[in-house]
Amino acid sequence: MPMRAIPYSELIARNLRAARAAAKLTQDDVAERMNALGFTWWAQTVSRVENNHREVTVAEILGLAVALETGITGLMHPAADWQHVTLPDGFEVVLPASWTAYQPSETWKRNQLR
Repeated sequence: MPMRAIPYSELIARNLRAARAAAKLTQDDVAERMNALGFTWWAQTVSRVENNHREVTVAEILGLAVALETGITGLMHPAADWQHVTLPDGFEVVLPASWTAYQPSETWKRNQLR
């Protein structure tokens, strides 16, 4: 039975929720960190992204990776059960399994906040 394809924006929303939970941060914490990086975010902004009611820009993905102390790939790449995604125009793609195996090095994680 084929997996249900999800919108790529939903994948981002799921990954953001998971990364925020792993970092033990509130939506207010994430908004505060994003503002410190020069973005204009509120807790409601985080909520809207996490509920797939607002898409994020490429620059915001980078900001979120720094704010959540995770890798960009942790926010953008699918878990094994989320490989079937649809792009905004409705085009369905299957993302490569190799994407799910990527883990940033510990050195990279430590250095990204310097």
